[in-house]
Amino acid sequence: MDEIAHQRAIPNPILSISHDSCQNPAPALSEPVAMQTHLIIPNHDALTQMAQNIWAIAAASNERPLVILPTAGPNLSLRLALEANRASNTMPLPEVHSLADWLALAPNGLHLPMPQSHTERILQTYATMQTHPNLRAWFTAEGEGGAWSLASAIVSACDLLSQSVLPQLAWNVEQLDLEQGIEQVQSKLTQAITEAYPRLAQELVTKESAVLCLSAKRFEDLAWEATRCIESHLLAGRTQIALVAQDRLLARRTRALLARFGSGLSIEDETGWKLSTTRAAAALHAWLELLRSPPQGPSANTLLEFLKNPFLDISQLLETTPNEIAVLISELEGMLLIKQARASWVSFYLAIEAGASSEYDPRLHRLLQSIRERVSLWQGREMQNLLCARALEQLQDDLSHFGMRDQFERDAAGLQLLAMLDKLGLEQSRLPSLRMPLAEWVIFLKTRMEEEVYREQGSDALARVTILPLSATRLRRFDAIVMVGCDER
Repeated sequence: MDEIAHQRAIPNPILSISHDSCQNPAPALSEPVAMQTHLIIPNHDALTQMAQNIWAIAAASNERPLVILPTAGPNLSLRLALEANRASNTMPLPEVHSLADWLALAPNGLHLPMPQSHTERILQTYATMQTHPNLRAWFTAEGEGGAWSLASAIVSACDLLSQSVLPQLAWNVEQLDLEQGIEQVQSKLTQAITEAYPRLAQELVTKESAVLCLSAKRFEDLAWEATRCIESHLLAGRTQIALVAQDRLLARRTRALLARFGSGLSIEDETGWKLSTTRAAAALHAWLELLRSPPQGPSANTLLEFLKNPFLDISQLLETTPNEIAVLISELEGMLLIKQARASWVSFYLAIEAGASSEYDPRLHRLLQSIRERVSLWQGREMQNLLCARALEQLQDDLSHFGMRDQFERDAAGLQLLAMLDKLGLEQSRLPSLRMPLAEWVIFLKTRMEEEVYREQGSDALARVTILPLSATRLRRFDAIVMVGCDER
């Protein structure tokens, strides 16, 4: 059973804190705290029961409660349940927050410094390593990205040690009787099962009869089965469907197949995937690879990969239309292939001149020259051990120069990528003198894109499919649930 605890958190709770506590989010530990516990049966009426109990607490205290949930997933569902069970003459809806969001409001009240982000910690460690060069020698941090990798490893090692040591310290300080605690939990659990099972057994059997298990021998067949199952629910009039991603790879393939339903189906992905896997990140990656090219020039593949990225818009730069730009890039690719110009700016120019004809377009030279000038800005002596803040400004200017920034602003993943770059600027502003070799700075950016999670937001539509992990289905209401990856394989 779930429980509602008034003033103090317990396992799987809704934590309700009075309005007085909201004014002081961090009351002194010595203050007396009265706690009420309400048992909630975890069935389809759980949200209604919780809402009724919260309103009862509000009426008894004559104050607006603050409701804290373990995760943010059920926030909207609980707000709807509170609205549905609110009397006409009651106070405004209670505040509803996830535990993480509520704790984010606490540092000022607790007079604690704001915690550093993971990236800030690595940057601080990297800056410290520069004042202790022996560290790199001791840990053999060599090659491109060696120092950055070492800084990241040190932070991860410290986290691992903290996770191992802190629980032991907690047990010693509290001097808890573990055996007695386990016995109390077992007793409560046995009592709850004894009371709940006779009434819930028939409901459980009835629900199991509506469960359909599907299997297939091939990965692709499973994805199509999941898609057809969702389609059947839609045809039956079910508009709120959950796709539980026990197998995330299979869920992504199913999501791709669902795209064929068009704008009539909204898809919201709460599981998220790495930002580095999006097209926007691939476009930025293509430019970063050009920056890492040797002074004599990049390979033809690296150059063409950047020119073919869908976020590149140099039509204004060359005073032409996007369609003509596509033709120019195609002509350039053909010339490089025919003349076997595999690398270096010189070979690219020679290939263009050798292929000159009466229909030769001089804009090819302008296109190459524009890219070469931008790349050369990164290969000057002052940029070989660059100021991180200066490098970020230069990168933002490059994105604007090639029209990529405007294109990113029209794309959901692109917007998140720009937000990531802005956040990096704030994090690096605390270390204004931090320098890195260009190779390590590029690796740093790629690492941040790997760590960033991209979540697809659904649009307004008649039906919605929500992709989410199993744990996030708690206290959520759906018309149907499709779970992919139900076996151990």
